[in-house]
Amino acid sequence: PILPTPTVGMVGIVEDLDRTVGLGLSAESPELLVMGWPDALSWGGSELVLMEQDALQGRPAEPNYAHTRALHDLVLKHIRSGDIGMAHDAAEGGLLVALAESAMAGGGGASLHAPLSTQDAFREGPDLILVGCTAEGAQAVTEAARSAGVPVRALGAVGGDHLTDGGEL
Repeated sequence: PILPTPTVGMVGIVEDLDRTVGLGLSAESPELLVMGWPDALSWGGSELVLMEQDALQGRPAEPNYAHTRALHDLVLKHIRSGDIGMAHDAAEGGLLVALAESAMAGGGGASLHAPLSTQDAFREGPDLILVGCTAEGAQAVTEAARSAGVPVRALGAVGGDHLTDGGEL
């Protein structure tokens, strides 16, 4: 329900249920990466604008279907290979909301390498995904992302019972 986008439902076949992941933070996938195009995110039509203005305002960024396809293909490939053990999009509420939802789903916390700017924390869009990997998986995903031209950066590590970035988020 990313306002004002219509809701799209999808049905498919999962050939191997052992090669699916959830959104919860996990000690088995302690390295957190953020993959995708943060510059393609937008405040327009976002949950934050709706909360602050009490009205839906602005337009979301125009989608770049080639970027979205490259990102989602890469994430799916590395979920299937076992390199990615958790994944969550930043489409509703932004990266900070995705982190909080993942922490609640996993029952734990994480420590970020650096504080999130307000723009990094709350802008929304389909082209940003939080993923959790093993150290080896993080290296494989990072190398593959760079080869495919998909931006990737190390975000932090799973651990503790709070979300922290030097202080509590």
